[in-house]
Amino acid sequence: MRSLMKSWFEEIGHWLKHSNRFYHYLFSYILIVVVLLFIISSVVYGSFISVIQKEAERSTTIQLQQINELVDTRVREMDLTALQITLNPTLTPFMISQDGYGMYSAVGELQKYRSSNGFIQDVAIYYEGSDPQLLYASSGTYELQNYVTSADISSLNQGMSKHLDDRGRLFYVHPLPEKYGVILFMIKEQELREMIRSSLNEYNGFIFILDKKGMPVVNVSNLGSEVKTAEVFEAVKQVNQEAAIDTVSVEGKPYSVMPIASEITGWSYIAVLDQEQLLGKVNETRTLFNFTVAAVLLIGLVMAVVFSIRNYRPIRRLASIVNEGRILETTSKRDELKVISEAFGEIAKENESLSVKLKSQSGLLKERYILALLDGKLDGHRIPDTLGFATLRFDKPHYAVLLLLIDDFEAFTRHHPSSMQDIIKYSLVKMLEDLADEVGRGYGVEFLQRRGVAIVLNMEAGHEEPLKPLIGLAEKAASLSRQYYNLTVTVGVGGVHDDIGMIHKSFAQADYALRHKLVKGAGKVIAYHEIKQSKENTIWYPLDMEKQLVIAIKQGNSEEVESLLRNMMGSIAAKPLSIEQVEYICFDMINTVIKTTVEMNIPLDDADLTVEQMFASRFETFSELERLMIDYCQQICKYIESQKESKNRDLLEQLRIYVLEHYTDPSIGLESIADEFGFSASYLTRYFKNQTGQSLKHYIDQIRMEKAKELLIHSDMTLGDIVLRVGYVDSTNFIRKFKKLEGITPIQYRTIVQTGPLPISK
Repeated sequence: MRSLMKSWFEEIGHWLKHSNRFYHYLFSYILIVVVLLFIISSVVYGSFISVIQKEAERSTTIQLQQINELVDTRVREMDLTALQITLNPTLTPFMISQDGYGMYSAVGELQKYRSSNGFIQDVAIYYEGSDPQLLYASSGTYELQNYVTSADISSLNQGMSKHLDDRGRLFYVHPLPEKYGVILFMIKEQELREMIRSSLNEYNGFIFILDKKGMPVVNVSNLGSEVKTAEVFEAVKQVNQEAAIDTVSVEGKPYSVMPIASEITGWSYIAVLDQEQLLGKVNETRTLFNFTVAAVLLIGLVMAVVFSIRNYRPIRRLASIVNEGRILETTSKRDELKVISEAFGEIAKENESLSVKLKSQSGLLKERYILALLDGKLDGHRIPDTLGFATLRFDKPHYAVLLLLIDDFEAFTRHHPSSMQDIIKYSLVKMLEDLADEVGRGYGVEFLQRRGVAIVLNMEAGHEEPLKPLIGLAEKAASLSRQYYNLTVTVGVGGVHDDIGMIHKSFAQADYALRHKLVKGAGKVIAYHEIKQSKENTIWYPLDMEKQLVIAIKQGNSEEVESLLRNMMGSIAAKPLSIEQVEYICFDMINTVIKTTVEMNIPLDDADLTVEQMFASRFETFSELERLMIDYCQQICKYIESQKESKNRDLLEQLRIYVLEHYTDPSIGLESIADEFGFSASYLTRYFKNQTGQSLKHYIDQIRMEKAKELLIHSDMTLGDIVLRVGYVDSTNFIRKFKKLEGITPIQYRTIVQTGPLPISK
């Protein structure tokens, strides 16, 4: 064991001599131990020692409190005895003064009271004005001057006193009512002293009991002479009695002063204890704490050495391996981590061949880099430093993006298995990369949810119209796709930029151009710069045609529905609208047809009439949307036609003409119209509903509201005149129906329409 310890210390000495790193570890751990121990010991020492000291002082204060409570109990007992004496008829002045038997009886009664309290040595009663001045006590009858040496005993205050006579006896005085006498209790002073002395325990010191005037009643000491007691008392009188604990010095010796006061008697109890003895346990605890801190420090230092060795050995072994053991042979102090860093630097230089293996994965890495460029996730300033790993080279000044989208992708996936789809798309990428050699070079990837491919182009400078070769390349790609792969593709051409960091912007432009396939149709080359943006200041919508479409659907008129849909599509395509507006209008048209179907309560149990059927194939062009909507609406019309009760279109036309000729008549209604045509009102209502999808009453209100809106727009007639002109009698009823239909009042409608449309912010 001794030899092991010796070799261990020799090894540590060798490390301290040759290693800076071991120094760093050792001093770091020692610093942690010292700092933590200092913080903990400071906190614990301050609180722990203080608690012990306060506990010692609190123990003495509790002893004083016990003396106070015991004395208060005795005083209350004497007060109770005095009350009993006052109420005893045998002890009245009249009974005592009757004859000698009265005095004898008084002494006997007082003896009973004395025997009931072991704290009382004698009890006496004195009545003011007795002649001669006699005092009756449990021990006998005395002349007043022989019992106490007070000239005027009635002037004595209630309480305990030690200075009533020259014999230094201790009395407790209790005045009789109306001051016609006093009751004196002679206290067994020695018993009181022993009771007080027991509270000192093993401590050296003094205990004083002071009356209300601050005069000493009893004092007890277990050290020193009477002279020293007087000196201590004089020092105590200078202390603030309201303070919990204070300190005085007598003859250069410190004493702790702990006073308490009785709330019953008003007396003060003061303990004066030797401070060094009182804090002896504190000093013992302090010494024990210091030894404990020293032991913890020693253990901490040993652990610091152990942990330093434990953490240093792996670094030393690694340094020995990478430096072929030279670190153990050198005589100069070195940092092993620095040695390891230098060694790994050399290793990195010697293993540059690993980059070759990295380049073998360049295909996957290339795809990730291109996707990152398209998404704008690469910092433009760091791109040139990293492209070499992916075999990408961008050394030409212009950049652009082409997106090639496979048209009718559902048919493509339906006719080709998954493996063949991947082969075709890979071939499209290679075809685009080969075509890119005409303008510079290009790198392609699958994109757009695998529905097409994207190619990033790096082009030569010097073209006056850089987009012209791009469009030519896109047209060749579309032509070759049809020729070799039997695919119709739409190509989106992004803008040309002179910063590699703007590739993602060109990609966004190409994607935006592809969205115009909806308007321009499939199989086209759409360049971003050729897109004509809307210059209109108002938003256009085929509102009138949409209303006519809803009516035609409700009537089941498939020919009119088809005509309206084609006209609406043609109008949308002819308007200079942005692609966003076109998309919003198309989706709103679909929603209008769906809402009309739901409003008419048409069951969609048949597979040909389900909403899912309408959206089974995502429309990409107007022609696709037009075909889907016409097919869907024709099936709705077919269903409505099958549900009609009658095919009498002549009657329907006659009803319409009659309403147009008589809508201004306020009396027109279902009954009057039924009488005119010779049908019942219920049949006529059901017939009109089956033929048009709306009630006859609703149709009359619709005609009146349309005529009212024309008059609000194109005339200056008052609202009252307009109401009468269109066949209403009650203006309130008209306004309520108008607001329910249009969402605003007639006056608000006239103000908005006649003011004109607001300009749209660009």
